[in-house]
Amino acid sequence: MAVIKVADLPYKRYTIEEGKAAFEKFENAMKEAMCANCVMRARKAFRAEMRKYETQYSLAYCRYTLNTKDEFYKGEMDYYDNVGPLFSEIGTNYAALMLDSPYRTDLEKRLGSRLFKMWEIARKTSLPRSSPIFRRKTPSLLNTHSLCRLWYSSITARKCPFPFSAASLRTPTVR
Repeated sequence: MAVIKVADLPYKRYTIEEGKAAFEKFENAMKEAMCANCVMRARKAFRAEMRKYETQYSLAYCRYTLNTKDEFYKGEMDYYDNVGPLFSEIGTNYAALMLDSPYRTDLEKRLGSRLFKMWEIARKTSLPRSSPIFRRKTPSLLNTHSLCRLWYSSITARKCPFPFSAASLRTPTVR
């Protein structure tokens, strides 16, 4: 198996519009599904799209953490921080469609009951977008990714003096 460096992986922002379009296709396929096999095909296509999002997000995150001063990836992380709740909502809606499927019994046999149990728990514990907490004027309280990135940036910006050089707290120099 060939080793690929993170720097060599192509990066292209996965937009919320692409995510919404993928979910809309999945939702329509679920409405038209005539059997569990149809649902499984729709699920496979939707999960492939969500893996694209997860891959591009992870790649942007890796490159950002390698150099927190890189303005391009800082902007990409700001974008993903802003659309993250929307992608979470897509995931919640996806789970709801799977839970409410008329083919749920067959789907549970194929995918396992743990997955459905996880979705049930998530459904019970998730806040609807209409909740008063989402209407507050303090989005920074909800945006933990931004707060974590701010903390990480401040840590990596600090330099610790060593006898012959200075290194950030994140990447100590070994000689």
